[in-house]
Order: sequence, then C-alpha cells, then structure tokens
Amino acid sequence: DCLKKENIHLMIVCKFLDEHKESLKDGLDSYFISEIFNKKEKISEEKLKEYDLKYGPPGIKSICNSDIQLSFFFKDNQEAKEQVIGHAYKYWEDFFDKHKIDYVLSRDTATFSTRTAKNVARYKDIPFAVVEPGPAAGYFIMNDSGEQCIWSELKNTIESESKKIDSEQKNIAYSFIKKRVPVNGGK
Repeated sequence: DCLKKENIHLMIVCKFLDEHKESLKDGLDSYFISEIFNKKEKISEEKLKEYDLKYGPPGIKSICNSDIQLSFFFKDNQEAKEQVIGHAYKYWEDFFDKHKIDYVLSRDTATFSTRTAKNVARYKDIPFAVVEPGPAAGYFIMNDSGEQCIWSELKNTIESESKKIDSEQKNIAYSFIKKRVPVNGGK
C-alpha cells in the first residue's frame, strides 16, 4: 500500500516456482524467469556472440563459470549453460521492452538471472542496485555499485576530504567495536 501511495508499481521476477506462486497468491505482479529452462529453441552462436558484445563484461562464459546453480544443473555442459544465459538475455530484453522499468532492485548479482538483468539494465541506462543486509540488524544498504564494485556513497566519502564524526557517532563506533573486540587485554 505504501508503494501504491507513492505511485510505485512493483514487479517481481522470481527464479523459483514456489516463490513465484506465493507472490501471485499475495496479489503481487510476479514473473517467472526460470521458464527459460524449458525453451526448446536454440540460440545460435552468432546471437550469443552478439549478446556478449552488447552486454558484457562479464561475458557469457564468465557468467556460466561463476554461477553455482548452472553448475549444479548442467555439470560440465558448457553449451547448455550458455543457452540459459542467451535465453536470460532475451528474457530481460523482452521484459524491459514490454514494461516501463525505472529502477531495478536485486537481492544479488551472482546468478544467471541477476547478472543478465544487470547487464541489460546497464545497456538501457536503467539504474540497478542490490539490497544488502547490514551494517547492523534492522538495516540494509542499497548498493548501486555500478562498474566500480563499490557503493557510490562510500566511494564519494572516501574520495572527499576526511569526514569528521561527532561525539555520539564516536561513542556508537566504540560501543560497536567493544562488543566484538576485547579492548585493553579483554577489559
């Protein structure tokens, strides 16, 4: 309801069928990317090369070799893994063309679905961020790492002048450290 009040339409793309079914049951606008595993059409080598040039880096082989799920499903069948990546690129192209997407928020960028989504979003100049837990319980970070592999706010802080902290922030930092690291021989 909060999102609707702000005129934000949330669309969820699920990798797992049970997650997709639950989202639909909850009345969410849910899509199921893993339907690409059932595609019978083969994506040509030329089209895979086109996707590689258009959306990489990382390249298709790199995504294949770093995705644990694809290794589990296809073992050493590199061609099958590359077909999944090709179909994922096609899925995201169609999805972004069909829907007006202003922002992509992801839980990770370590799987075939999220890495290809990030690459297509980058190509289409759609902002992409990863929701990461932390820095403490009840908090999260929207990491807009881009190509730098670092959160832009952190990068800007590091590159700017040294940042002073006030007494309250200093006490919070010391309290945090004291709970985790013994100070003065454990006292």
